[in-house]
Amino acid sequence: MKTFKISFLFFYTVVITIHSICNHNVHAQNSSDSTAYHIQNLKEIKNVGNAWKAIHFFKNTSTLFLNRKDSISAAYHLEILAFGYFKIGDVYNSETTAIDAYSILDKINDSLKTLVPKTRLLNQLGILYKQKKDYTNALSYYEKALQLNTILKNKISIVNNISNIYAEKEQYQTAVTNLNHYYNDVLLLENSSEKATYLNNLGYYQSKLKIPNALKKMEHALSIRKEKGDLVGLFSSYRYLTLHFKDQKNKKEALKYVSKTLDIAHKLNSPSFKLEALKLKLSLNNNTTFNDYIVLNEHILNEKQLQDNKYAAIKYDVEKEREKTNIINLKLKTTEVEKLEEQSKRILYQTMGLLTIAFALFLYFIIKSKHKKDKIQHVYKTETQLSKKVHDELANDMSDLINFVAHNTDINSTKKAILLDNIEDIYLRTRDISTQTGSIDLENYQASIKHLLMQHNKQHTKVLIHNISSIEWHNIAEHKKMVIYRCLQELMVNMKKHSNAKMVSIAFKNNGKKKEIRYVDDGIGCDVLAVKRNGLLNVESRIKGIGGSFNFKTSMGDGFKASIEFTA
Repeated sequence: MKTFKISFLFFYTVVITIHSICNHNVHAQNSSDSTAYHIQNLKEIKNVGNAWKAIHFFKNTSTLFLNRKDSISAAYHLEILAFGYFKIGDVYNSETTAIDAYSILDKINDSLKTLVPKTRLLNQLGILYKQKKDYTNALSYYEKALQLNTILKNKISIVNNISNIYAEKEQYQTAVTNLNHYYNDVLLLENSSEKATYLNNLGYYQSKLKIPNALKKMEHALSIRKEKGDLVGLFSSYRYLTLHFKDQKNKKEALKYVSKTLDIAHKLNSPSFKLEALKLKLSLNNNTTFNDYIVLNEHILNEKQLQDNKYAAIKYDVEKEREKTNIINLKLKTTEVEKLEEQSKRILYQTMGLLTIAFALFLYFIIKSKHKKDKIQHVYKTETQLSKKVHDELANDMSDLINFVAHNTDINSTKKAILLDNIEDIYLRTRDISTQTGSIDLENYQASIKHLLMQHNKQHTKVLIHNISSIEWHNIAEHKKMVIYRCLQELMVNMKKHSNAKMVSIAFKNNGKKKEIRYVDDGIGCDVLAVKRNGLLNVESRIKGIGGSFNFKTSMGDGFKASIEFTA
């Protein structure tokens, strides 16, 4: 039963969050019919083309508001864009967009304007990380949302989310402890869905620990939900009561409540709810209902496939538009060729001339490319030799000198301490030079890159690596691997020295022949000219040397973003 408990709780949390965000935003933008229209197209994806247009709409409007310095509106449109990415299954872009929206709000001093959207974004990030089974980050964002919120009902909802994670991990005592902090406050609330959810969860988790009066809390939650006519809530209550009496070996009561669960599932007319109800019943009685379960399960799998096809259709529609454009261009070219038939001989001679020039250019670029490759390998060989020489000779000599000074009794103790500090500083800088110019493990390149990046994953700086295996590193030329490694090394050194970043994200993308590495940190940023002086000109030079490109964006107080593009 644990598998469905996870999916059901996740589904219920997402539905509530989406409903809250979208309804709030529609009302907040009464003056914009277009915004409301596109939000609706993302809430219920009935036409994939309209969903794609909605995503483009919010990308454009968020950029427009940023250019106008309207931070509140920009963050609002980015929040909806993050929700749109979530709806089409793009978890990575949903995450980064939500973080961008939160960063904008974080720079606004008016907490009254930012409190509610900040809480929603943190809760959304918690949901995203929970879906990825990253419970540590999910809990971190839920806790931040909890600290920001001052409204008791909202705090109770977030506490429920936190406790659900512990329950999914079967850490029921921790779940109960978290909920108990708010017990007296919840009792003072008027009857509401938040109160019912809280009491139902607390009662069920207490029943798992055999704590007295657990059943009374679940029954209290049930009475509230009956009063409110909350079908989804009633399903949850009947489900937990079924599980409770099953644990108590009271089959008669369990069958009574599983029957009510089935009735609610049919009223909701949802395959997921029906499937869970049937699974509950099957766990109590082995009978022909199992066949119904199999049929319904196949139905759900088919629905999932349809959803996958729907999102694939979005990409397909884009490709179709490109094909139409290519056909139009081809017709135009054909028409021009027909008009120029009289000049066919001249075209032939021109073509031969162009081919000759193209062949010459091809030879030139081949030779130039080989020269660049040889130059990169020569630089790498020189750096490696320098690293070895620094390590074997200079670093060892510095170590010997430290030992000599430390054990020399003729030197004044105060001067000795100062001298040792200075020598040790030179020694550490020498070792850093040796490390930064040392050899690269090209055979185990992916592991080598991971090791390089995670060296900077410290207590106050979290380094996140996304999709590093999406690039087939064994197909990348060795001289390009050398350059990529050195450039990433330079970016991480720049971050360590100048950024003061708390979070660093490095994402790898494989776009066919074109590869891309995106670097983002939330540091203090700096002046562009200062960054170039700090070594990034060297990164740009190296990347250009392999036919790639390097772009970055930064300003004081606004973090650092960079992208590296190259071909295999």
